[in-house]
Amino acid sequence: MPREPNISVRDYIYWKGSYATEPTFTLVLTSPGSKYLDIRILKPTSDTEPVLPNEGGPMSRLDWAFAGTTRSATVPTSAYGPQLTHVTHSSWEHWVDSRVGWGAAPAADEGDMYPQTDGRTLELGSMVNPATGLLTSYEEMWRDVEAVVTGADRAKYCVVITIDDPEHRARGMVVRVGQWCQGLLKIGDETTVERWEYVVRETKEGEVGDGDWTRCVRLGQRFLPCAVAFKAEDVAPGNVVKHGDMVWVVQEKYEWMS
Repeated sequence: MPREPNISVRDYIYWKGSYATEPTFTLVLTSPGSKYLDIRILKPTSDTEPVLPNEGGPMSRLDWAFAGTTRSATVPTSAYGPQLTHVTHSSWEHWVDSRVGWGAAPAADEGDMYPQTDGRTLELGSMVNPATGLLTSYEEMWRDVEAVVTGADRAKYCVVITIDDPEHRARGMVVRVGQWCQGLLKIGDETTVERWEYVVRETKEGEVGDGDWTRCVRLGQRFLPCAVAFKAEDVAPGNVVKHGDMVWVVQEKYEWMS
């Protein structure tokens, strides 16, 4: 039985010895086949910067982007008190990572996920703090976003498209879940990311009007086949998307109504 696709945003990160903050706009999309794409865009530091970069740069606004396969297992723990609590231990394989060069092995990425009474999920773990370069305990608070049916679609859709091209040192992934779609491509040390949202507009009378896919983030200059995922009814696993020398393949398509 496949897992239901998931949309999650991060509310804050806390590094041990520091304080809770959210310096990024972080969005994670996860498919039923456990493929995920996590893109973290730094918030602007001045009024002259756009809220989100959408014209290809500057790349300094990209905090981190990575994608791969996630795995989870439920484990019992008493870390938060005398009562035994079941939490989920999750790991995220970084199949492609904006911070890691071609062929290099990324650091392990795993944490324990504690469900909160308000519906959010608290992640506890340890990883290298980029500000210090040291392995540090952290906590992150995650909040799920409900996927919705978009436009004339008959159902909610999830689509995963990937490229794996060793000859060109290229790897990438596009994931759409409901009203959100993200793409990441890394060729050698060059990274391109995009984020799209299906935006429904109101008419002058305050009624809900037509909607459209709207790009809200673009960093880098390479082609990403996000638009293919917008028309989910027309794609199927195994379909090929070609752009120049780059060949992308549809890996997953899933539709649901719950």
